Order: sequence, then structure tokens, then C-alpha cells
Amino acid sequence: RLLQGDRDKYLLNPCSAKRKWATIELSEENRMTTLAMANYEYYSSSPKNFTILGSMQYPCVADRGCLWSVLGHFVAANTQEMQYFTIERPILTRYIKILFLTFYGKEPYCTISTIRVYGSSFFDDFQNGADDVLGRSELLASLHGSGEEEDEAEEEQ
Repeated sequence: RLLQGDRDKYLLNPCSAKRKWATIELSEENRMTTLAMANYEYYSSSPKNFTILGSMQYPCVADRGCLWSVLGHFVAANTQEMQYFTIERPILTRYIKILFLTFYGKEPYCTISTIRVYGSSFFDDFQNGADDVLGRSELLASLHGSGEEEDEAEEEQ
């Protein structure tokens, strides 16, 4: 629903839930550079503080050797327009998890209307910009989840 762009279909979560998140499988491994997000619902609370995590595996459970890498911590504006958030140190990932930490407003439901992910595939990066040895080694290191990591087991929503 989040990826379809239909304003009448959206993520609907009770704001009273202790943990609120969305996990999205990308169509292919991607070096995500930007996340776009919008909430078009008038009578709902909009996200304020959130964290984006990335992983090459799902489910990502620490005792199975999988770790979610922190891609960034962000603060959204209280607006009903599309907002863009830049990933400062993109790594190759197949799954993203967005942890919604706080919300604007006091409505009973917290909603997200649209999420879009922008970036490039490993092969795009390799062909278009990683002709030097250092660039190639950084790309290969990202396959192994280099970067800041968060040890988090999957929990039920």
C-alpha cells in the first residue's frame, strides 16, 4: 500500500502501540541514497522522529548472524507534502525498516500514505562510478554490511 502511490491506501497504526515500524523489501539490492515519505491524511498523527535501518536478510535476527545497519536518524516536518531524507552513508541493502519513534499530534491513528526509495543497484554503481580500486572495495564491503550496526531482533508489531 505504501509503495502504490494511491492516496486512499495507507499504513494505519494505532498511536497507542508501543512499537511502530514498517519493513519493506526492495525489488533488488540497492544503495539507497534518499527516502521520500508523505502523510496525506488530515485526521491522523504524522511521523516526527524516525530511524531507517537496512539489511541484506529478512527476517533479520541477531542470533542468526544478521544485524540491521543504521542508515540514519531523521526529523520530518509537520506537513502533508512529500519530504525527502538523504542517507549520508548509503550501504547496499535489500530490506529497509523504518522505526517511527515520535509523531506530531494526538490523533488515535498514526498513518503514512507514501514511501519511495531512491538509489542505485550494486551493478549500476560498479559500472558507472566505481572504476577505481577504492570504489570497488567500498562497494564490496557494503555487501557485507559495513557501517554502523544495530543489534535488534525482530519483534511483533
